[in-house]
Order: sequence, then structure tokens, then C-alpha cells
Amino acid sequence: MNKISFLFLSTFLVTVSFFANLESVDSSFQLIVAVLFIVLLGIPHGAIDHIIFLEDNATVRPLHFYGFYLGLMSLYLFFWIVFPMFSFILFLTMSAYHFGQSQFSEIPSNQLFGNYILYFIWGTSILSGLSFYNIDEILLTADMSADMSFLSVIFNERLLSILLPLSTIITFFILLIATRKKQISYERFFFEVYILILIHISFYILPLTVGFTLYFVILHSFKVLSEEFSYLKSRRNNFSVSSFIKLLIPFTVVSVVGGSIVMICAQYQLIGISKVLLVFVLISVVTLPHSFVMHDFYKKFTRKTS
Repeated sequence: MNKISFLFLSTFLVTVSFFANLESVDSSFQLIVAVLFIVLLGIPHGAIDHIIFLEDNATVRPLHFYGFYLGLMSLYLFFWIVFPMFSFILFLTMSAYHFGQSQFSEIPSNQLFGNYILYFIWGTSILSGLSFYNIDEILLTADMSADMSFLSVIFNERLLSILLPLSTIITFFILLIATRKKQISYERFFFEVYILILIHISFYILPLTVGFTLYFVILHSFKVLSEEFSYLKSRRNNFSVSSFIKLLIPFTVVSVVGGSIVMICAQYQLIGISKVLLVFVLISVVTLPHSFVMHDFYKKFTRKTS
């Protein structure tokens, strides 16, 4: 068990113990804690996309990168305005792939059986699990705002009851085939099965916000931050943790301040959509270009570690 997985397990046990000793924990408190951890670790893991991308792409000018990044964000925002349901499905699809790619990031893609399918299907397993275990809360959210009504179409309980076991079983067999082909060790196979089960247990036991935050912050964001630090440390002389934190701060602050301003505008009804939908829009328009950057990064990262 690596350090990040141990951290996830220990945090999960502490969190479960905390909730077990309280009859109920106020949802507002859950949200505050979730936002705090996402600000500390979640947002920073994408705050140096420009540095990560430009580090080994000397032929790309920074201005061109920012144009590409902001252009994708603008295009996605346009699609949200015109095709909200399609845009949300796209968000779920790219999130599933991105989460799966991060989980198997240290294995070169050309050395892993069914790599792209595995990335997507692994992510589909955890997202369908998160949705199925918390379907009542999701549908309640859909009923709260007219512009979120499409959630009841996407998060169909019958569909999820099929998608969850199917994606999990396919994930298991892809990993098993990769093991038989000696692309991953039996130890890694059992480790991945164990982690997947643990994620599902945490999603099932914990409230929606808490369960997802626990996964997103530790198993995804913290893992990506560790990889980004290792990569930059291998490229730069005298690169330290303090140097890394200094790189993370500027765009983390910009993201937090910018997002806060947008949410305040929504609070005073200066933006004509619900706050819940606005959160999805803000996250997704950043996730799209971030996913492209990380796809490029993992090609470079696996070359350095393989």
C-alpha cells in the first residue's frame, strides 16, 4: 500500500468514525469542510497547468497556450448555454476518463492492456457508484431548480443499476487480462481491486459531499500534486516543496477569487442560473482544458518514471 492509499484509508476510517458518533452532521458544515479541502488541494492540482504543459513544449509560446486554454473554456461555456444536458454528459464523460487516467498514470499507456477503455470504464465505475448510492439526494437537487431538471433524465436509477455493476465487472476483467499479460503484477491487480472496493464503500457509507471530497482530494488531487512535484523536481535544480507551493499560489488565488465573485453575483441574482448549476459550469469549463493538459503531462511523466 502506497502512502496516498494509506492516507485515504486512514482518513476514511476517521471520517466514518466521526459520522458514526453523530446522529447527523449539518449539511452546511459538510459543505464548508469540503470547500476548504478543495481550495487547499483540489484547485491547486490544476493551478500550474501552464507550467506543466510548457515545461517540455519549448516550441509552444505561452500566449498560444493561454489562447488554447481560454478558447476551450469559452467554447464549453457556449455549449452550456445552448446545450446544457449535452454539456453535463460531456462533463461526466471526461471526468470519468480523467479520473481513470490519473489512477493508472505511472503505467505507460502503451504497456497497459485496453488502456483508454480502462481509464474510462474505471472512472465510470466510481461515478456511477457515487450517483447510484446517492440517487435520492441527486434527484432532490434536480427538483430544487428548474434549470437542473435534466439531472432526473441523466441520473436514471434503472440505468445506473445496470451501469454500476457492468463497468465494475469490465474494469475487473481488463485488470485481470493486463495481469495475465504481465503488464501489471498480481500485487498491483489486488491493490487496484482493493482501492476500487474501498472507494465504493466510502461512497456508500458517507454523505455525497463528504465521500466525493475524500476521493477527489486524496486519491486524485493529492496524487496529481505529488506527480507534478516529482516531475518538476526531476527537471529543475534545487526544486523544493516551498518552490512548488509558490508556483501553486498565483492561479489558485485567481481561481478562488474569480469563482467567489461569480458565486456572489449569482447570490444577488445577477446571473440567471441556479448556484448548483453554476458550480457545475465553473468546474467543467476548467476541467476540459485541464484534461487535455494532463493527458499530455502523463505522456511525459511516464517517460520520466518508466
